[in-house]
Amino acid sequence: MTDAVGMRLLLDGFVTRRLSEDDLRLVLPRITKGIGMTPIGYPVIFPHEWGPSGYQFLAESHIGVDYMYWDQVALEAFSCKGFDIPEAIALLVKEFHISSITKQAFITHRFDDHAPARHGFELVTGGA
Repeated sequence: MTDAVGMRLLLDGFVTRRLSEDDLRLVLPRITKGIGMTPIGYPVIFPHEWGPSGYQFLAESHIGVDYMYWDQVALEAFSCKGFDIPEAIALLVKEFHISSITKQAFITHRFDDHAPARHGFELVTGGA
C-alpha cells in the first residue's frame, strides 16, 4: 500500500496593513522559498476593492491569499511535501503584517491506493 500525504495550513488574521498587488508579487515567491517549495511560473494576482487575492502555484501544490474586508487576510498553504508548520506561520505573520491570528488550522490528509476515496486528517485549530 502506498500513501500520499498532503499538508494544509489555513490561517486567518487581522493585519496592520494590506499588501498591494506589487507587494504580493514579491511576497509570494519569498514565502515559497521560505517553506522550501518549488514555484511554477509567477504569482497570479487578482485585484479586488478590499485588497488583492494572490496564488502561487507550486510543483508541490499552491499558496493562496485573500483579503476579507480591509483589515483581514485568509491564507492557505497546501503541499504534498512536508514543511515546518511553526516556521511557516512565523513567515506568514511577518510577510503579511498579521497583528493577531483569529483562526488557524493544520490538516494532514492521507490517501492510500486501496481506498482512494477515503482519507484521514488531523485538525488543529485555535488562535495564537
